Amino acid sequence: MASSRIALIVLITLFTAGAAFSQEGQNEAPTPQSPVPNSSTPKPRRIRVGGAVASANLIHQVAPVYPKEAKKKHITGAVLLHAIIGKDGTIENLEYVSGPSELTPSAMEAVKQWRYKPTLLNGDPVQVDTTISVVYTLGNH
Repeated sequence: MASSRIALIVLITLFTAGAAFSQEGQNEAPTPQSPVPNSSTPKPRRIRVGGAVASANLIHQVAPVYPKEAKKKHITGAVLLHAIIGKDGTIENLEYVSGPSELTPSAMEAVKQWRYKPTLLNGDPVQVDTTISVVYTLGNH
């Protein structure tokens, strides 16, 4: 009998909001008349970042448990989650976007436990808006 090996791949996908740094409407480009930083100008509370920035800041990752029923049914695929990473690096909000419903609870349970180094903007911690993809695959080796 061939042994079954489970491969679980976690991809972190970050979407860039163009030049926008904040979802709070503070995305205007600075003008020569703009006040200097650290003045009374409102600071963004949440940013979106591109590339591998969030994955580089991941300091504690809990691997999802492949659900037994999903394995038996050979269910594979990616669970896409929308996450807000707090100023302290914890997952503050996590929402299902798409993917196999049989895999969603285990993906969400694992990602809720992930921890990141705080993301800084001009030296101040900010929330990060990101999308996380947890990919489940089965392989026989």
